Parts: sequence; C-alpha cells; structure tokens
Amino acid sequence: MSVVLLVDWETRGKMNYDVISKLISVYFEVLSKLLSAGATIFAACVAIYGINAWRREFKGKRDIELAEEVLELFYKARDAIRAIRSPFGYSHEGQKVIERIKAEGKEGDIDLRMATVLERYEAREETFQKLGTLHYRFMARFGKDKTKPFDDLRECVNSIFMAAKMLSILQESIKEEGLDSDTKKLQRDEMNQLRADLWWGDKKRDRITPKVESTVKAMEEICQNIIGVR
Repeated sequence: MSVVLLVDWETRGKMNYDVISKLISVYFEVLSKLLSAGATIFAACVAIYGINAWRREFKGKRDIELAEEVLELFYKARDAIRAIRSPFGYSHEGQKVIERIKAEGKEGDIDLRMATVLERYEAREETFQKLGTLHYRFMARFGKDKTKPFDDLRECVNSIFMAAKMLSILQESIKEEGLDSDTKKLQRDEMNQLRADLWWGDKKRDRITPKVESTVKAMEEICQNIIGVR
C-alpha cells in the first residue's frame, strides 16, 4: 500500500511540475507579447509626438516668414506713399499717363496732377499688389482682427487719389461766376486741405503721414509679437 502511495505522489509531483512549467511558459509568452505591444505603442507615441512637434515647428516657421514678409512690405509701402506724395517732381512726370488716356479716348478725365500721382503709383504698384495678395493669407493665419492695418493703408492710398481728383473739381468750380466770397473761402480752405493730403510738407494739415506712420506701427506690433521680437 505504501508503494502505491509513493508512486501516486511522484506522479502528482510530475504533473504539478508540468503544469507549473506550462504556466510559466505561458506567462513569459504573454509578458513578451505585452512588452512587444508596449514597445510598439511607445514607439508610436514617440513618432506622433515627433510629428506634432515638427508640425508646430513648421507652422511657427511659416508664421514667422509670413509676418516678416508683410512687415517688410509695409515698410516699402510707407516709402512708396512718401514718394507718391512728394511735392517735387520732373517736368515730364505724368505725360506718359496723359498720352495713354488720350489714346483711350478719355482725355477729359485726367489732368497733370492726377496723371503724376497715377504714374508714381504705377511705378510702385507691385508692393501694393503683394500686400493685397497677402492680406487674405494673413487673415486666414492670424484672424480678421489682425488685418486692420491692411485696410488703413489702402484707405491712405485711396485718400491720395481722392485728393487729386477733388482738387481738379474744385479748381474748376472756383472759377465759376456768381459765387459769393464765403463760398469761395470755404472752397479755398478745402483745396488747401486737399493739397496737404496730396503732397507732404504742410505739417499742420497733413492727415496722411500721421495715419501711415500709425498704421505701420500697428503692423509692427502685430508682426513682432508673431516673430518673437521684444
């Protein structure tokens, strides 16, 4: 009877050993798979983080490049506006524009003053065209509230052309007979203001130069915040 029991315990011991061995084997197999899966997940997380970091860096670089380009164009536009409004000129300025207008059959629609302003503008038009193109990119990238300087700068340019046009109209109007002295005085005052808007030099009446300077300064603050200049 004792021999039978001995054999039984040996059998049971062998069976327990086999089970434990299998369990250990399964455990290490599962652990290996978990470690492998964890390594894959970790690698994926690192890759995603790296891609996101690259995207942030790339977007930041594009933002800076756009801000630098826009600010540079605003500086150029400021110089261009000053050149367009210069009270000094050449005897031949505006003649090409007048000849072109005549060829188009619109001789009465422009005088030498307007032709001079238009010729000067056209010589620098590329700067303003680039700003017009970047206006909407800037809006899409940084928001509509950051694009007011674009509108203000365009308004300055429009005011110059408007001043040239209104001066021509008032000069013809003041020649009319029957106008009383008060009306003529008002027209002369208005003409003086328009001249100050058209040409720089009259510091008291000049409304364009201060607006251009404040507009450029506003864009400087916006772009320098994007670029990171302190």
